[in-house]
Amino acid sequence: MSKTYRAGLVGCGGMGRHHLNVLNDLPEFELVALCDIFPDAVNKSGDEYGVEARYLDFDQMYDEANLDLVTVATQTRGHHGPVVAALRRGISVLCEKPIAIDLVEADGMVAAAEASGAKFAIHQQNHVNPGIRKAQAMVQEGGIGDVILVRGRNKAGRKSGNEFMEMGTHVADMMLCFGGVPEWCSGDGLQREPIRRTDGHYGGEGDVSARSGLWIGDGDTRNSALRFPRRHLG
Repeated sequence: MSKTYRAGLVGCGGMGRHHLNVLNDLPEFELVALCDIFPDAVNKSGDEYGVEARYLDFDQMYDEANLDLVTVATQTRGHHGPVVAALRRGISVLCEKPIAIDLVEADGMVAAAEASGAKFAIHQQNHVNPGIRKAQAMVQEGGIGDVILVRGRNKAGRKSGNEFMEMGTHVADMMLCFGGVPEWCSGDGLQREPIRRTDGHYGGEGDVSARSGLWIGDGDTRNSALRFPRRHLG
C-alpha cells in the first residue's frame, strides 16, 4: 500500500489557491492544515477544501499538524521564515519562486535544508512543461543544429522584486534548462528617473503604478550575459 503524505499550505492567496487545487487532486497527498496571517483568507480556503486545521502562525501549525511536507506560497518577502522553520523540523518544502528577496535569505534556506536532510524545492514548473521537455530533447538530439546562443527576454517587473528576480526567474530557469549551469556571468544596469503620473504615463485605475503615481513600466533596465559549458552564450 502506497503512503499518503500529510501536506500543509502557508499562504492562502492567489498562488496558494492554485497549489490547493493541485494538492486536492493528487491521491498521494492529504491536505490537513492551512496557515495565513489573514483569518478571512485561511477560513475561505478551509471551507472550500474541507480543511479543519487552520492557523495564523506557521510555527504552531508545524508543531501540531504532523506534516510530511508544506507548500509555501506567500509573497517573496515571506518565504524565508516559514521555509526555514519547516526544514529545521524535518518537514520537506515546496516553495514558490523566486526563492527569496536576497542571497542572504536564499543561502540560509539552502543551509537549513542541507542540515536537516529534508527535501527543499523551488516551484519552477517549466521543468515539467511538455513543450520545454520536447524542445530539450530536440536540442540534445541535434534536431535544430548546434546551439550558439540562448536568449531570454520577458515582461516588466513585479511588486516582490525587479524583473530578473521575479518573473524573469522563469526565463533564467529555462535558459539553464537548455544551456546548463553557466561558467561565468556578467551584468550591467541602467537606472532611470521614474516617470510621474502627471507626465501623462500611467496605467489604468486598478494598476499599482496608477495608485502610486508612478509608471512602473519605465523603470530600471538590467542586462546579463552568460557563458554556458558547451561554449555557447546567453
